[in-house]
Order: sequence, then structure tokens, then C-alpha cells
Amino acid sequence: MKNILSVQGVSKIFNNNKVLNNNSFNIKEGEIVGLVGRNGAGKTTLMKGILGLVNLNTGTVSYLGDEKYINNSKLMDSLGYLIDYKFYEDLNAADNITIQWLYSGRNNDQQMSQKIDEVLSFVGLENNSKRVSEYSFGMKQRLRLALALIGEPKLLILDEPFVGLDPIGIKTFKEYLSKLTKDKKLAVLMSSHQLSEIENLCTRYLYLENGKIMEYEGYKTKEIKFSFYSTNKDNLAFLIKKYQEDISIINNQIILHQSNSYSYNDLFYDFLELGIEIQSIDLEINSINELFEKDELTNG
Repeated sequence: MKNILSVQGVSKIFNNNKVLNNNSFNIKEGEIVGLVGRNGAGKTTLMKGILGLVNLNTGTVSYLGDEKYINNSKLMDSLGYLIDYKFYEDLNAADNITIQWLYSGRNNDQQMSQKIDEVLSFVGLENNSKRVSEYSFGMKQRLRLALALIGEPKLLILDEPFVGLDPIGIKTFKEYLSKLTKDKKLAVLMSSHQLSEIENLCTRYLYLENGKIMEYEGYKTKEIKFSFYSTNKDNLAFLIKKYQEDISIINNQIILHQSNSYSYNDLFYDFLELGIEIQSIDLEINSINELFEKDELTNG
């Protein structure tokens, strides 16, 4: 997979405070990368730096292989974002999107009308004629999502996208985002304080603390424990030979450790094939919350 976004050695200093300190990372097509950290850690500053809304002190940012993408209107049109968007408050949602569509140089045609109707329907603002000034915060957040998605971007930068959305809206948006990354190879960088909402959505995380980014793998099973009633030595010998150091056998329990070669399904279907009767299954899963728990222990 090719890199959509490449960030190399970026730093940002505010009032002698190094908010970002020589950070580098890449985001590939089809990835959803979570940007997490405490309030004031610099997440929004990093996103604004990528968008050219904040001048970075050091480093380079490359989008689709171009370090000068900020000055390329065509490339910027393929970059969607949800961060500090200002509306035309006296106009309705459709009018706001129409202005963005035309401002990007696209034609005023049937495709425009169809696309605007489609994206407004997705965010639940179809046939809404109210002025944006009359919108609730949640409605404005949904309009921001529509504006971020209207151009069928190659990269989405989303700052707290779930704020103001109800549970159904969150579920719908997550499903749509997963489909876009799979079908369109869209890349996503998203921050959220609602860690439970991004935990099983992101492929990996960038954890920002004291100006430095640490990378973590996404939602993965650390251990799977299969307890069984009884089985013969031949079955156990088969499993030991197949999984080798990836499993441990203790009494009537087989533990599959975090593995790049085998998964829950592999071991489950082997149990079925061998006729081993399962008593219980326990999963131990990596959680993004562990990052904050460890930080609390360190600083507490």
C-alpha cells in the first residue's frame, strides 16, 4: 500500500513550549489511524499543521507525494477535514455544500445535485431548509461531516467526529468510514476522546504525550484461552506441532498468545475438527484505554 500522508520531523513551539517535538509517521491508503492523547497534548495543533492552518517550525509534510500540496488547489480538494469549519450561517445545509462544491471548481450540474442529496441523506439533514444559525450543535457537527465527505477525498482528517452524534449516527458513520477505506482506499486520521468508539475502528494509534508520538498497533487479541473438558494425547500433540510457541497448554486449558500467524478462528475450527469439547473461551484484548491507565500510574 502506498503512503497517502507522510509526516517527517515536525515540531511546533508556542511561547517556548514545544507542543510537537520532532515527530514522524506515515498513513497508508485504506488505513484508519487514531490520534489520541490528553487534553492539550497537541492533537489539534498537529492536524492544523497538516492542513496548513498552523505553521510548523521544523519538518516536512507530504500528501500524495507532494510537499507543496497546500498550494495545489486540486490536491487540497481531495483532502477532507472536520476541524474549525466556518459556515454561512444565514444559508441552509444544501447551500453551504453547494458553495464549497462550486468554489472547488466543479460544475453546477446533475452530478452536483445528486451528490449533495446523497451526502445530506447520509448525515440526516436531507430536506432541511432551516438556516444553519438555527441548528443545534449536533446538527452543525453533521453538516461538518457532510462538507468533509462531499469531495470524495483521498484523506480525511477528523477532529472529534463523534461529538454531537447520537448512538445511531455514530454507528452509521463508523460503518460508512469502514466502507470508504475498504472500497475507495481512503486514508483517515482521526482524534477522539470517545475511546470506546474508535477502539475497534482504527488499524493503529498515534499516542501524543509531552510533544512526542508513540505508535501502537490497533485492536488486537493478546491471548485466547480455550478451556476444554478432556481430549487425547494425539490431539494435543497435533496442536503443539501446528502452533508451536504460539500456544501454551496448562491442565485442561490451551492459551493462544498474540500471534501474527494464527487467529481465534484457526484454533476454534481445529477444536471442532478434532472433536474437542469446549468448556469456555476467554479473550484478553489490547485496549487503547491502557495507554491512559499506564500514564496515570506513571504520573500519579
